Amino acid sequence: MDAKLQQARNIARQGMQALSQRQGAAAEAAFGQAIELGWTGADIWILLSHARSLKKDITGTEAALQKALSLEPENPRALLYMGSFLESCSQHLRARSFYEQGISFAVAAQDQTPELADLINRARRFLANMPKDVRHPVDDFIDVHNLGGDPEDELLIQSLQILAERKRPFVSQPSRFLYAGLPNRQFFRRDELEWTGALESQTDAIRTELEGLLARPEASRFAPYVESNSQKGAPNDTPMTNNPDWSAFYLMKQGKRVEENIALCPQTMAAIEAIGDDAFPSPQPSVLFSQLKPGTRIPAHVGMFNTRLICHLPLIIPEKCGFRVGNETREWTPGEMFIFDDSINHEAWNESAEPRFILIFEIWRPELSARQRRLLTELFAPGF
Repeated sequence: MDAKLQQARNIARQGMQALSQRQGAAAEAAFGQAIELGWTGADIWILLSHARSLKKDITGTEAALQKALSLEPENPRALLYMGSFLESCSQHLRARSFYEQGISFAVAAQDQTPELADLINRARRFLANMPKDVRHPVDDFIDVHNLGGDPEDELLIQSLQILAERKRPFVSQPSRFLYAGLPNRQFFRRDELEWTGALESQTDAIRTELEGLLARPEASRFAPYVESNSQKGAPNDTPMTNNPDWSAFYLMKQGKRVEENIALCPQTMAAIEAIGDDAFPSPQPSVLFSQLKPGTRIPAHVGMFNTRLICHLPLIIPEKCGFRVGNETREWTPGEMFIFDDSINHEAWNESAEPRFILIFEIWRPELSARQRRLLTELFAPGF
């Protein structure tokens, strides 16, 4: 371990001891020094907020929690502690927003610690006792202007929910390459791309090929979606690495056609090829059937590039399946495509007793011109 980081850990332990003795100033000094030495993440800022709270430093407490949330917008402890702080300040409308977000993320957390359980219980007690008719000014704006009746209202409503602090903003954070200036959009509307209707019309034929595949011995070709020998830049340290609970049957894998699999699903591949120039973005695009087994949750993660979008065509969707991109959670509907930016934090789950199957493929970002796409293809040539 890095010497400075080890020193930061030791100093943070001193801060914890000071907290336990309710010595706010000493705890604040220790946590501040640990941060200066390179301690990162939301947890140290949450601890700093506790120290400042002991000092009755209201402004400093909120600032520390805001910093924690800027680092980890979906951190349930930071959200719930912010709700608790705002409740103590009698800012009940804001507290409700953070409590609701915090509960949502906490329920999804895999490690329900006693601390987190206590925070959830406090939040639920507060929400149970809060009047249901308390409204934020954005609610009146939405009603007066009848927002939601036009597909173009989607991003404005999301912006208003962020203004009301009911949602946290998420930005593109690709793990390998960021193309500067592309908009931070979680989902794209299906009607924004001219070919989506034609592809969706092929849903029954594609599902039939998938069902035929699943009935054959070739179904054994489903392999873990995240493999330890994945391409450069791919995340290999997740609980899903080499895990068959999230698996794929590839028609194209990292830019290479899998001809024996295409022969089993020719209509599926033809439907993707019919998309035209938008399909098969560089580098190394894939086309696959994705299986998510019962009781499986894909941990939150980000993709490698923001120069592409990921497309889901839902095929076999049991109940209790969901998908979150940034601050928006949706359920798959068979035959209705999802188009999203996977460089924004996202996750998926299947809480049913049946496997979930979707077709996944990639397209170029629509904002990129033919020239930009050509240059990126050259940039991402083998060896990049």
